[in-house]
Amino acid sequence: MKREWEKAIATRTRSVSSASRDITATMRFLEKNRSYLIGATAEQQVVDVLSEMPDDYHIMSGVDLHRFDTAYWWRKKDEIRFQQIDPVVIGPTGLFLIGTKNWSGADIELKTGDIKRQVRIATQALWLSMKDEYRFYERNPKIRCIIVSLRGSHPDLRINKDIDVITLDRLAEHITNREKILSPMNVERLTHVISFNEAR
Repeated sequence: MKREWEKAIATRTRSVSSASRDITATMRFLEKNRSYLIGATAEQQVVDVLSEMPDDYHIMSGVDLHRFDTAYWWRKKDEIRFQQIDPVVIGPTGLFLIGTKNWSGADIELKTGDIKRQVRIATQALWLSMKDEYRFYERNPKIRCIIVSLRGSHPDLRINKDIDVITLDRLAEHITNREKILSPMNVERLTHVISFNEAR
């Protein structure tokens, strides 16, 4: 009886030790990937807000654009053969590239250089994927870039004339309250073009 009891204690000790190692490993994994988890959560918040927009707006999340011809910025060697893009919104008021930052407005102001570079590369990749389609429009839909600051931003914060910085609660109205420049047919056409290039 004593021997069985000792075996039970030994087994339980090993189980506790194993569980402890598993918990430690899990904590290390979570800490190591904390920034990715936060980023994924932040992007999901943005997608949730965008999904509540009117039906005539198309939300394309995590667009992967494959380029068979390597393209470079004329001053910097920023290769954009492959570029994953944050949510793209296409609707009556235009074409919008949405970036998500879990930063404060002050942090964004300090990191404008990095943000501008990210936006330039993403915008160029998106434009290259659909530039042949532009000739069909009387008013070419300029790609508008929006940075969503999840930790707040003052209303007048802009990185430059082409990049708006707004809070999550203002995102939908910032898109829908603009002048309508695309017909329903052109919205569908652009959505199809981006989807086609993504799937190639």
